[in-house]
Amino acid sequence: MKKPEDNSLTGICYPTHGFNAPWHIIKFCFRLPRKRKSGVFLLNTRGGSKIGKYRLPGISGIALLLPALILILRGFKIRGLCSADPASNWLSIHPPWKPKQAEYIMERALKQSSTFFHKIQTKKCVIRTGTMLTWPLDLSISWISVLYFLKGRFFLGKMYMAGHKCTSCGLCEKQCPVGAIKMVNKKPYWTFDCESCMRCMNICPEKCIQASHSIFGALLAAVVASGITIYLAKLTQFNDFMVANQGNFGSVLSFCLQFTFDLAVFFPVLFFVYGFIHYLMLIKPFRYLFEYTSLTKYWGHYLASGISKKDLKPRK
Repeated sequence: MKKPEDNSLTGICYPTHGFNAPWHIIKFCFRLPRKRKSGVFLLNTRGGSKIGKYRLPGISGIALLLPALILILRGFKIRGLCSADPASNWLSIHPPWKPKQAEYIMERALKQSSTFFHKIQTKKCVIRTGTMLTWPLDLSISWISVLYFLKGRFFLGKMYMAGHKCTSCGLCEKQCPVGAIKMVNKKPYWTFDCESCMRCMNICPEKCIQASHSIFGALLAAVVASGITIYLAKLTQFNDFMVANQGNFGSVLSFCLQFTFDLAVFFPVLFFVYGFIHYLMLIKPFRYLFEYTSLTKYWGHYLASGISKKDLKPRK
């Protein structure tokens, strides 16, 4: 990676995932070649919405502040901070916006970013007012950002599956921005690298990729993982140890040890349960069960305006 010049201005634009910056962006900030006082600006997108006539901003959490802090500690000079609010596409949580609603939200987001880019060319430092106004709320939910980063994003990445219309074309594997999808038994398999951007779901020509909302799908993995965690804690007398030493360790350290123990059990259990579910998907009754209990099966997918089928061809 080429080191930035003294008078250069580096821009980093990225989406907000789970009220935090994606892990790949955080790694990029740490690896960006250090150049003392080199200018940098950050722009994150946070899912905007529209209720009636009112457009509502999204929530960043620490998605903007954490990368800014990392870059400051590495010697960069922050020249600009901006949060833009394009239409939220988190289809695992809510249905896609209607075309007119999405168009209105996107136009406002484009105006936000365009104004920011214009100002940053003429001023030493630009922080969008709408960005600062949400900082108190962003900081108040920072604990959710941490929990999502350590645990939630891995669980959500295991919610995805391919339905019965899957042709094994491999488009989702080839177009995944972070290379998180691999083909197993000619069906897409989502690894722990998944950032839940839902690009695969939105570009699938057959619209067969769904986010499972079934207790028999991804939720089963969470239930099994939690159950095994509790069982192992009792089997190893870990709970008794924590109760006996809570006064000595302090409540904060006690919580950290308990959470670490939970993570140590959660990841391998989630891995094996999801793998088991992946093989169950090869059996027709289970495949239909998981597919037709998914909300995304009924509320559709989202493609930005101007995207056509020719844009869905695999990259060479």
